[in-house]
Amino acid sequence: MKMPEEVIVSTELTLDELPKVAMKNTLVKIPNKEEGGEAFHEKSAKNQKVNMKVRRAESMKIKYKKPKTRGQKIKKGSN
Repeated sequence: MKMPEEVIVSTELTLDELPKVAMKNTLVKIPNKEEGGEAFHEKSAKNQKVNMKVRRAESMKIKYKKPKTRGQKIKKGSN
């Protein structure tokens, strides 16, 4: 099928013909920590987390330590 000669062909694209770029809108406002009120404060010294690494061998020594002796033991047969 031939195009009529009266029709003018344009090289410009219309808004529907333009390629659309799909991008997420990731504009997120980051709150400043300094602008916080009384709810944002440092922990007290007693509540600060302290990382203590205890190996399994050390924990077993603490759990199963030497039995406590109650007085001096008397050996039988050395009288």
